[in-house]
Formats: sequence, structure tokens, C-alpha cells
Amino acid sequence: MRTTSRLAAVLAATLLGTIPLAAARAGGTLGVVGNASRTWGTNGRVSAILSLGTTAIIGGDFTSVVDPSGRTYPATRLARYDTETGAFDTSWTPSANGPVLALATAGDSLYIGGQFTMVNDVPHTALGAVSLSSGAFLPQFTTKTNKEVTTLAVSSSSLFVGGSFKQVHDGSGRKVRSYGIKVDRTTGTIDPGWAPVFDKRVRTMLVNAAGTGVYVGGDFTTTNALSFAGKLTLLSTSDATIDPVFRSGPTNNDSRSPAYAMTLSGSSLLVAATGSGGGCARLDATTGATSWSKHSNGDVQSIAVMGPYTYCGGHFSGGASFDKLDRYKLAAVETATGITQPFAPLVNSSLGLWSMASSPTTLLVGGDFSRIDGSITPYFSQFRDAANLTTAPAPAAVSAQSGDAAVSLTWDIPSTDGGYGTHSYVVYRRTGLDDYSVVKTTGAESFVDTSVTNGTTYTYAVVTRNTAGDSAFSSTVDATPLPASTTAPGVPTGFQATSGLHVANLTWTAPGFDGGTPITGYRILRGTSSGTETPLVDVSPTTLSYADSDIVDGTQYYYTLQALNVVGPSASTPEKTATPSSGVPSQPLLVRDTTTDPAVVTLNWTVADPGGSSITKYVVVRDSIRVGTTSGTVTTITDPAPPPGIHTYQVKAINGTGSSRFSNGVVVTIP
Repeated sequence: MRTTSRLAAVLAATLLGTIPLAAARAGGTLGVVGNASRTWGTNGRVSAILSLGTTAIIGGDFTSVVDPSGRTYPATRLARYDTETGAFDTSWTPSANGPVLALATAGDSLYIGGQFTMVNDVPHTALGAVSLSSGAFLPQFTTKTNKEVTTLAVSSSSLFVGGSFKQVHDGSGRKVRSYGIKVDRTTGTIDPGWAPVFDKRVRTMLVNAAGTGVYVGGDFTTTNALSFAGKLTLLSTSDATIDPVFRSGPTNNDSRSPAYAMTLSGSSLLVAATGSGGGCARLDATTGATSWSKHSNGDVQSIAVMGPYTYCGGHFSGGASFDKLDRYKLAAVETATGITQPFAPLVNSSLGLWSMASSPTTLLVGGDFSRIDGSITPYFSQFRDAANLTTAPAPAAVSAQSGDAAVSLTWDIPSTDGGYGTHSYVVYRRTGLDDYSVVKTTGAESFVDTSVTNGTTYTYAVVTRNTAGDSAFSSTVDATPLPASTTAPGVPTGFQATSGLHVANLTWTAPGFDGGTPITGYRILRGTSSGTETPLVDVSPTTLSYADSDIVDGTQYYYTLQALNVVGPSASTPEKTATPSSGVPSQPLLVRDTTTDPAVVTLNWTVADPGGSSITKYVVVRDSIRVGTTSGTVTTITDPAPPPGIHTYQVKAINGTGSSRFSNGVVVTIP
């Protein structure tokens, strides 16, 4: 491979006349565009995002990060992300052995909270610290808790910790502390003078702009035995006294519901809330007075502000689901006016978004999803600010295979599309010291150049093109086609894998050259993780599609394809994935509405995938005995007078194909 000054000159000439990107950025922050930008993702839920300028730290329940071409790299519940390139730093590898739910940083210390028992293979339950720069475990921070930590907030010298814990260990031993503590940022030593009394779990903490107070939100109904300070309050960072001025107004339409997440914007406190459905609200950061408050049909679990807009994310979904408008896990509200915006991406999971943060140019989102609208975005994605859309990076891993009067080129999908929904590739070629010229513009990650002469050496480079313009040139690659009576064929083109009912459907077109002898067939290779494909089946040379039904429904399969002739197989196509469906609905997620009369049981549920047809009804059981059914459009039911005792409720979904598995069990005690 080689690069030259001529190549750079061609690139400069190419960019002249494209969209004037500097002018497009001059207007400042405009709010994000409607389509999710394709970037790297993960293989499991992203529960926490910490934005640090153009870098972000994410935490969750994943074990690897995944590039857009489907290759995976180890990342055990923590990863570092570049918001501009859209790629994760695979050299930064701290780890936790259970879900990471909260992140905070001060200097080079990265504090993590969650449900783990080890950090970097060192025993440390639910709370710990690693180096932000190297990822190394920081043993001087000694604090641990007996149950999960769900939120962390940093002040000038202290770390505030909230969760469901009731015991805490620091260097001096075990202490009884429930739901919220203040510790020294370096040693983790607990501050005995900061001892608020909460009656239930703390979900979110946020230090105010002056550093004198910490907002605390969660399921608690009282603070220091005072009910007006339940669900959301402001405490002194020095001694935990309740701020006498701050009284939270409604956070869920006209009710004050448990705060799930918070962020500050100037003099405003923006709150994501649970409760009956969920809520998203703007409060005065000093007084707690409500400027506006939205209601949704599911929890709002994450919130972020970018430019003039507040973004609210959760598991609300469907018709009139947010502020009486159709939204699907994500909505935008103009912060100043409270007007809900047209922004309405379709996020494809039942639980939706668990985390959000904003960088200078992007809105970062994490959760349980695998797609946003038509884009493949496994568990993590970004929406770029409309004033900061960019060109995409150049393709990586460009390779060339020489044939008889043909050169077959392949390359990887770039790490981000720059915020635009579509892009293409421009293939450049030259011989010797001649200028580069365009030989092909294509939407595929491969191209067979048949306009070549045997014995001539060609140099190729590939550029990614989107609406903003062209990327830099890729690394160059040389190829010399040679006459041969028989060579391996070129790579098949247009290879695609799509998910179906009990099947993965594969399609392709023939390669541009056959190697000098007829194609004898095609070899399909399959694996259950990226890069592990092995031969599955060989099909005839006239076959250009295959339905793989020897599968397990719900499993993600990875496919590549080779063309065959008498010499052997071609190079493999770029990897594609498909996840066959069972046709029946996925297992419902069941929760109890705890805001109603304790003697009455009201249940709500969601279903991530209805299967091959619409859900026709739901069946609800108590202790395995049916207590009611609802139509396929109703996802709530009330058992008005269950008998005293301990009961377990479950629900299953039914469509035209069959029944889902019963949901998780919700245990209810009736006095």
C-alpha cells in the first residue's frame, strides 16, 4: 500500500464544488437531524453514557463492541467512544463482571456503579473506580455497597452515590447507610455528617451549578421524614439539609412522580420521571416550579439537552404515547416553550432508551434497541446536530484480488455516515504516475473492475461520499491482472441477508469475472458470531438465492458467500447478518402499577416483537390460574379484589401463529 501527494491533490480538487460545509455550520446548534447516524454499537444494553466533549464513556450489560461491518471486539460492560469518528477505542479495556448502571468522573478517576461484584477482576461490589486514561483499577478508592448503585454525582471534592443499598463498606469497615451517601473522591471514605434519610431507592443525583446542593430523585416518598421532599428534592452538599426554597412541581403531567434522570440547562432542571406511565418536565432549578410537564404511556428513563431542545427517552410507544402525539421511545421538546417537536424516530424495542447524553455535535442514545428507523444501530447510536453534519470517514481494509482481465475490490463499511441516511463509494484508479480517475460509483462494499489490461499494474483508492461531500482517500492498494487459463473467480456481488419467519433469506448476483472457467457453484458460509463462518452448503451455479431454514428462531446468524470454479473458491463477500423470527410474539415484560390502592393489582406490559402477525389477545394468570384476558390492543388489566396472601402474576401474548412464553412473574402480597 502507498499514498502520494498526487492523491491528496485529487482529493482537494474533488472537494471543490461540493456543499460548502463551513457555511452549513455557521448557524450554530440547530437540534439533531431525524435519522440516527450509523456508528459502532454493542452486543447488549447500554445503561449509562458519560459525555466528555468529543469522547464518551458508556456502561451497560454488553461484552463486546461491534463495528458497522459486524466484527466484534472485547469490551466488558465499559467502553470508550469517539463521537466524531463513531468508533470505540478497542485498546481501552477496563471491565466489570455485572451491569454498569452509573458513571461519573473527576480528574483521571472514572467512578462506576452498578450490579457487579468485580472491577478489572478485583472484588469490589456495586461501586469502584478506574483510571480514565489507562483503564487501570484504582485501589485507593475503597468504598463498596451491598446492593446496586444506580446514580453518581461529583462535587468539588466529593462523590454522591445513590441506589438501593442499605450497607456500605469503606476503609474503616461496614456502616449502615440507606439509599444515598457522600464519600471522599480519592479514598471513598464516607462523610458521617451527610446522612439524609430516604424511605426508598434513590435513582438519580445531580449537583447544582453552584456546587452547594445536590438534586436527589427516586422512588422515596419522604426525605428526612418530610413528604414534600419525596420523589425529588434538593439537599445541601455539606450537611444534607433540605433546601427550603426548592419544592418540586409536577413532573408527570399534573403529578409529581419519581424522578428517574435529570440534567441542568442554565437555570432549568430537566427531569425524566416514572409513575403512572411516565413524564418529562422542565422545572426552575432554584424554586422547583414547573414550566412545562409532559405525560407519556411509559417510563421516561433518560433525558438530555442539546441546543434549544430537550430530548426525552424511555419505553413509551405508539399512538398518542407522548404529549398526546405518536412517539416511539424518543421525543423532543423545545426547552424554552414546551412545544413538542416533529422529531419522531422509530426505536424498535419494548424497553427503549435507558441512557442519553449530548456532546458538542451529537445526541448519544443507549438502550435495548437494534434498529432506529431503517438503520442498524445495535444498543447504541448517535443523532448528529443539524449544524454539524460531516463527511464520512474513508473506507478501511480495502483489498484487491487480481484475475484474468479483472480486479476484484472489497472494503469495510466506514465507522460513521456523518449523520446522513445514505452514502455511496467512489472508486479511483490510476496507472504509474498518471492522475487518478473515477472508475465506479457504487452503494455496495465491493466492485469488480473489468476495464483493465492484463500485465498492467493499477493503484486503487476508495472514497466515501455523502451529501456533505467526499471523505479522504482510503489507503491505496495495487493489483496486476494476469492472463490465466484458470484462476479463482471474482467475489459475488450484491450479497444480502434478510430475516424471515423461521428462515434467513440470502440473495446475490454473479461475480463480474469467472476466473477463465465457468462458475461451478456458490458456497454459503454461516456462523453465530462475527468472523466465525464455516461452510454451510454449496448450491448450483444458476442459483442466486438460498433460504436457510436450518436455524434457531431468535438467533443472530452471520453469513458470507464465495463463488466456486474448478480452481477453488473466491474471496468471501462482506459479512451480512439475519435473525429469523419464530412467528409468535416475544415474551412480554410485566410490571405492576404501584401508584394504585395496595389491595388492588393493576398490571401493565409491553411486547418487543408481535411476531409474524398482529397480537389478537393477552391472557393474564394469577398463580397459574387465568384471571382475565384483553384484546391485542390493550396492555393493562386490573385484578380488583385478589384474596389475601402472596400471588404471582404472569401474562402471555397470542397471535395467529401461537402463544408467546409467559412473562416474568410479578409477585404481589395482599394483606
